[in-house]
Amino acid sequence: MERTPRQVVTEIKAELRRRKIARWAMIARKMKKEEPMTDLSIDLSWITEFCWGNREYRQECVEANILPSLILLLKSKKNKEAANSASAISAIAVENEHKQACIDAGAVPALVPLIGSLKGKESQYALSALLCISRDSYSPGNLACVQAGLIPILLKRISTLGDRKHQTDIDLLKNLAIGDYEFVDACVSAGTISTMVRMISSRASSGLNIYNYLCVLQYITAGREWCREELVREGVIPLVVSLIESSDEDSFVHIHDILVSMCDQSTPFWKSSVWPMLQKRNRFLMGRF
Repeated sequence: MERTPRQVVTEIKAELRRRKIARWAMIARKMKKEEPMTDLSIDLSWITEFCWGNREYRQECVEANILPSLILLLKSKKNKEAANSASAISAIAVENEHKQACIDAGAVPALVPLIGSLKGKESQYALSALLCISRDSYSPGNLACVQAGLIPILLKRISTLGDRKHQTDIDLLKNLAIGDYEFVDACVSAGTISTMVRMISSRASSGLNIYNYLCVLQYITAGREWCREELVREGVIPLVVSLIESSDEDSFVHIHDILVSMCDQSTPFWKSSVWPMLQKRNRFLMGRF
């Protein structure tokens, strides 16, 4: 018979008690363990609180084999339990060995669909868990994200959500864009460059922040000659050149790096158009300090 989410959490807590994990007694007293729990999120929040900031406790939870149960909760039809389970995974997936444990347990394929099915803050829990698993360009985490079809989902969300609502999506995309060849290739193949160009074009004309989109383009182009043709086809050079005059300090750094990585600096176009504008803008920004 299929276990209910409450039964799964009860099993997790029983296993943690059996192993006599440090701090259990103190936290259990806070939760008044002698009384029946009426809110499953409190149980899951305990795991998150237990693991944040302490490697030893994360290791204990992994050794207690609670990850398969958390993955089961991710697949439950109750959004609150799924979101809180994703939060617990974020707290566990810090060190590479714990990231790998989450990957081996099947966390990534279970988390990716939640990005679309959960709403508002709940979807951020799933995004944050994926960000933790792939952080620091951890290749197995990036590979699992690519194989689970994460990139097209991120690009769709970036295209449709407001700027402030997709910061975590952008951060995830950056993780992939600065990774190995296969991950960058996956980003390009999924249409990342055209999406970033479209976002820059629409926001620059409205005076909105374009820093994040420039950042992704700069990461994709950095030291990768094979990306140049794709960027040129998408019309990135004239678009980025047109942004020099209105750029702020953060955006200017990425505009400069994109142009240096993409343009042949021996051409008349660079010498007569790009370089003088870069120098002029740089002097203006430096003069403000």
